[in-house]
Amino acid sequence: QRLLDCGHFRHVMLQEQYRMAPHIVSWPSRQWYEGKIRTPESVVKRHMMFNSFLRCSLPDVLALDVYGKELRDSSQSYYNPAQAELAVGLAVCVVTQLIAVIPDVSCAIVAPYSAQQKHVKALLAKESKVPGIENVVSCTIDTVQGKEYDFEIFTTVRTSNLGAFVDTEGRICVAITRARHKLVILGRVETMQ
Repeated sequence: QRLLDCGHFRHVMLQEQYRMAPHIVSWPSRQWYEGKIRTPESVVKRHMMFNSFLRCSLPDVLALDVYGKELRDSSQSYYNPAQAELAVGLAVCVVTQLIAVIPDVSCAIVAPYSAQQKHVKALLAKESKVPGIENVVSCTIDTVQGKEYDFEIFTTVRTSNLGAFVDTEGRICVAITRARHKLVILGRVETMQ
């Protein structure tokens, strides 16, 4: 971005994306790309097939109002046990439904703080006997950049304010654009507005 800002380089914005279902990409497209991002029909068809395998109806984008209590670990990084437990429970539900029909189904639980990522990872380890749990990963926003998953659960962690780790638009864009088919955002809705 700094190179573009200094005016020495020309850039071209790509306008077609092949990762996300239309409902997932619609807000990022409006927010950061002037509404110009298009989704080809092949991606729409792939998404419809994915949805046909789910035994329950789940919107493509879902924000759940989860207060919980934000705590700090010894390094002063934040974590929220209630959000972590719900995220792992949702991930277990999704992979157990889909593993028989989509053996490589992928799920990421993404957090802005390393303490939350570690907390989620510890909870996932307790679910080691669940079929498909090895397809669920716990990531921070920084480590998830450039990756994509069928199902993403973004846990905001904070309940009082989103804090420095989520207050830059680039980090928010990365955090919510990793999902191909389903995106669930856990956090205090009042804070997210």
